[in-house]
Amino acid sequence: MGFKDDVKNAVNWDVPGVAPTDTLRVAMQIMTDHRLSALVVRRDGEVAGVVTDMDIVTSIGGQEDLDGKQVADIMTGCQLITGKSAKIPCVQLASGHSVKLALDVMKQGGIRNLVVAGEDDKPVAVVSALDLFRRLLEPDRS
Repeated sequence: MGFKDDVKNAVNWDVPGVAPTDTLRVAMQIMTDHRLSALVVRRDGEVAGVVTDMDIVTSIGGQEDLDGKQVADIMTGCQLITGKSAKIPCVQLASGHSVKLALDVMKQGGIRNLVVAGEDDKPVAVVSALDLFRRLLEPDRS
């Protein structure tokens, strides 16, 4: 695999998102179960934002109550860029963009996770720098 490979091949398509009303415990459990560093937050089927592992780490601080805060309290709000206007667009790529472009966007934005928009601009997942690294290190199967 290489830098020209599609980013869609590095995405885990089966990961559930979280709702703004879910607790930090729920978000942490999904991240742990699926080995993720970020999740798409959905409200009424639409992207409402992204929550990352660092959002949770920063939020927890000295607090020990994982059920006392909701994802909405700490997420970065954003909207998927589609045919509709987005007041606060997410940092995102289409699933057909290259791994190299994904890494370039991460570098320029100083971020480690990107929302990946699938076919028909439906939000499908978040891809992390580690997901992209794993893809680059996979042996070429062609």
